[in-house]
Amino acid sequence: MFPVNFLSVERISIANQAASKKRILEEVAGLLATASEELTQGNVFDKLLERERLGSTGLGHGIALPHARVAGIAEARGAFIQLQKGADFDAIDQQPVDLLFGLLVPEEATEAHLQLLAKLATLFSDADFCARLRQAQDSETLHELYRNMLFTRLYDERAIALQRTGQLGTFASSLGQEAIGAGVGHAMHPEDVIIPSFRENGALLFRNFRVRDLLLYWGGDERGMGNPELGDDFPICVPISTHTTQAAGVAFALKYRKQPRVAVCLLGDGGTSKGDFYEAINLAGIWNLPLVFVINNNQWAISVPRSLQSKSETLAQKAIAAGIPGLQIDGNDPLAVRHYAGEAIERARSGGGPTLIEAVSYRLCHHTTADDASRYRSDEELEAHRKLDPVPRLRAFMQQREIWSDAREAELIETCKAEIEQEVKHYLESEPPDPQSLFDSLYAELPHELLPQRREVTGGEADNG
Repeated sequence: MFPVNFLSVERISIANQAASKKRILEEVAGLLATASEELTQGNVFDKLLERERLGSTGLGHGIALPHARVAGIAEARGAFIQLQKGADFDAIDQQPVDLLFGLLVPEEATEAHLQLLAKLATLFSDADFCARLRQAQDSETLHELYRNMLFTRLYDERAIALQRTGQLGTFASSLGQEAIGAGVGHAMHPEDVIIPSFRENGALLFRNFRVRDLLLYWGGDERGMGNPELGDDFPICVPISTHTTQAAGVAFALKYRKQPRVAVCLLGDGGTSKGDFYEAINLAGIWNLPLVFVINNNQWAISVPRSLQSKSETLAQKAIAAGIPGLQIDGNDPLAVRHYAGEAIERARSGGGPTLIEAVSYRLCHHTTADDASRYRSDEELEAHRKLDPVPRLRAFMQQREIWSDAREAELIETCKAEIEQEVKHYLESEPPDPQSLFDSLYAELPHELLPQRREVTGGEADNG
């Protein structure tokens, strides 16, 4: 069975609460005492430690929650066990600690535990947590995110099949990272501007990029990124991180024009090691631009692991140098991505400035179809991260909520495949581009030395004079 028992893990900073730690801990202990016996906190902390050892980050399954890398997880575990055994609350109070309250959710009691979460949110007067809880209960949002993620995965599979049969060029899959594109794309407004890298298929689909156009692009046809209905959205950018400074320029233009729009730039973890990235976040900070950077930290920059890319403990903390907010979230939790991307986008829209979000995920696929990841990573590592695959993770959560079924799953797969096949048909039947388009859009006025080449390509006689 897929391990989806963790509905949420919330970091609660007791020391910052207005009320005394003793009263709050007593109330939480009372609430937990009324819950299922499966809410065994020692077991929860053990699993937290196990996830840390796997290198997994963020445990916001189902509910959008921030990454909670607490150095003292073992210390917090010990403190809670002491409280369970009747230790003096005042003795614990002498050593301020952040306690992680993990709620283990059995399949048969999901709604009951959602109610318990709501009580905890009310207890701590956490409006943000309450908002995230409501989002997790929004069936329409869950279905929209899931359809996008499943469609993206099926599109990826079809595109790879086309590439393997010589009908498509090199292709970059987003396998295992679908939650990031879905969450970001769903959070954006139609008037916003996306500046993507090359692995954000789900976000582009939410932005009304057509599959036929995406296939044209990966097939080497620039018309794939030329759909006039896409407005100001930027084309796919394959060069690493060069689009980040362009995103800063877009955001500056939006601010200069006093338009309530936001630029959203997506990039990979490898892109954060480029100079362009640092220039872009610096400009975003100093000019207070309406710009949100979303880093897909999938642990690999082609064959270079995250551990060899940067000594920085997190990529999110690189925002400190630019003086902008930085946040690390669970990139395998579509609701986490949706919530925090939406929060950052709306803050930017209201004049609150830029945000850097690091969405921690894992690349379950090769870098591209031109890569062989088995040469530099182990099967054991890959299989360990398959357990956090966002697609079955969200599906299992919806099944727990009883808002999804095997029948609906089969129907959605059939519908998505039919739509994709129709788009593939359009792509394969597309007329080839006019050869003279090779010379278009390069110069305001074509240089004299290229004129004979253009005439030759179009069937005229070459002008050798």
